[in-house]
Amino acid sequence: MANIKKINLPKLPNDIVIEILNNNINGRNEAFDNHPDEALNFYKWVSANEKVQTWCKENISQDIHWGIQIIEKDLPIHNDLGTLAKFNYVIANGGNDVVTNFYDDEKTLIDSHNLELNQWYILNVEIYHNVQNIQKNSKRISITGRIMP
Repeated sequence: MANIKKINLPKLPNDIVIEILNNNINGRNEAFDNHPDEALNFYKWVSANEKVQTWCKENISQDIHWGIQIIEKDLPIHNDLGTLAKFNYVIANGGNDVVTNFYDDEKTLIDSHNLELNQWYILNVEIYHNVQNIQKNSKRISITGRIMP
């Protein structure tokens, strides 16, 4: 699998984007439920509410649980435990120069991408990756769906 691939899926309608921005980003952070010792105060993953879940299941995939990812500053190099890949749709970039980087097992940079707004991607999150260049007082907000083994 390539580290990242742009995929042709329906764009989120404005009412769903507004729903995410107004009602989803302030929910309970579920990102570190299984490993609270690794919690980061600048990263949040919130289950999408029923309206957003319904739209994503009807238009993208009914087999995926959808969430909202909020990143408030650079995310360190990591890999997502228990997840092979993620769908990702960026609603707010967090700045003009934000990049998603991918690394080999020695944590040497092998790939770097500036994700476009309002575009679906599938990302290989099983390998090391990070997000850099989040601007101060900005947030990168995206909808994500995990593909697990």
